[in-house]
Amino acid sequence: MAVVADAARSCTRVVLGLSLVACTKDSAVPFDGPAPTPTSSTARGRAIACGPHGLPPDRHFVADGLCARVVAFDQGQLRGLTFAPNGDLFAVTLDGDVRRYRDVDHDGLFDPKPPETVVWARTNAGGHACVFERNVLYCGTRSTVKRWHWTADVDEGGAGEDVVIGLPDAGADEGHALAVAKGMLYVATSAAPRPLPSSYDLERAVVRRFPLASPTKGRALTWKQGEVVIRGIHNLSAIASDAAGRLVGIDDGAADLLRHGRAVSDEDPGAPLVLVEKDKAYGYPFCMFAGRARGAAQVPPATPLLADVPPPQPGARVTAGSAPRDDAWCQSHVDSPLALFDANSSARSILYPPGTGNFALPSRWRSGAFVALRGAPGHTHAAGHNVVWLPFDERGATILPTITPDGTTYAHEVVFGGGRYGAARDGAWSWQVGDAGDDPVRPTSLALSPIDGALFVASESDRAPRGGVVYRVALLGK
Repeated sequence: MAVVADAARSCTRVVLGLSLVACTKDSAVPFDGPAPTPTSSTARGRAIACGPHGLPPDRHFVADGLCARVVAFDQGQLRGLTFAPNGDLFAVTLDGDVRRYRDVDHDGLFDPKPPETVVWARTNAGGHACVFERNVLYCGTRSTVKRWHWTADVDEGGAGEDVVIGLPDAGADEGHALAVAKGMLYVATSAAPRPLPSSYDLERAVVRRFPLASPTKGRALTWKQGEVVIRGIHNLSAIASDAAGRLVGIDDGAADLLRHGRAVSDEDPGAPLVLVEKDKAYGYPFCMFAGRARGAAQVPPATPLLADVPPPQPGARVTAGSAPRDDAWCQSHVDSPLALFDANSSARSILYPPGTGNFALPSRWRSGAFVALRGAPGHTHAAGHNVVWLPFDERGATILPTITPDGTTYAHEVVFGGGRYGAARDGAWSWQVGDAGDDPVRPTSLALSPIDGALFVASESDRAPRGGVVYRVALLGK
């Protein structure tokens, strides 16, 4: 596929799948060798070539020394990136296609047809998250968790088998986040719409765990058989293991909460990163985490505060729960989060790099986590639509946001997103080169290649028939 950028604007020719020509304002120089290292001169206007399929440098931001390339186009609403042991890339679409990507001709691009891209299996019930545990692939659907036994020489995984059945329907949240750790399968389910319980809901808004050895072929476990691990979550969009082996999850904050009968600011509640440990409770729907300044009365970020949900039917305000609760109750009964994200950023995926092995990114990024911030429309300020890196120390602690009357500052660093070379910008962005593009870019899932250590990013789109891209981010020349 040959596509050409607007020469008057960027003087950059990108021939996706074939070659790349980088040029300055004065001359064009074909590029078919290793990518140059960025210098101050390139930062002042030279197009930074990063090999075939590189994005136009004036239409995106990537951290210094890195290259963002396209590896798959027109993938639609893609979720659950994960790598098989041999380096094949897997993902699941929102409508339940489990796809396998294999770069057979080693050109750095997944052709949209077999043998490079195949529908390896179908969940028949939607899809949200997939994860490999050795040679077994687990995927969460709207109401089940399914698994398939994988081998590199099989191009179709078949019907698979149910592992857990009877999960509460995921509703608008589309699917269930899951993780595998220490012989257990962890599964999250979102809260009911506008819940008004007197105590925590233990059927929904929880993470349950199941022994991997228990489900046998033809005999799935039921949701009720799982052990409740944490409660009081709204919508856990992702679960992952950190460098210390702890499980953490991103709770995509509820947008419809009230405080003292009034709608909260669109910066509240903040979206917390929480520990998935036995008996932790995170407050929903009774409490939320502060995520913005409140005039003269400054409230530390991530402070639990009283909240309530709108009533299910129009009419008088109904407070969530009958027991007396206030800010003090929230602060003494709700566990603190590890970190907090902007409520508008819609955090969807988190990835902790391994401490050893191939890593095609700056070495300092091993001590932290990558987070995909999809972004959400309809708010008063721009946020998300990027991939960020959040630092953690050796104790697994990170830095909470800083709140001032002027706004909230977050500790993360942008890896890939909107803006241009040297200048990241929050909020919705897009790029278009000929008939190829991504509008808007909405990162939903992350995976690290076990072969070369590059970071792969899925961006979803519901703009059929085109939209939805998989990107590869790595150091220049890697």
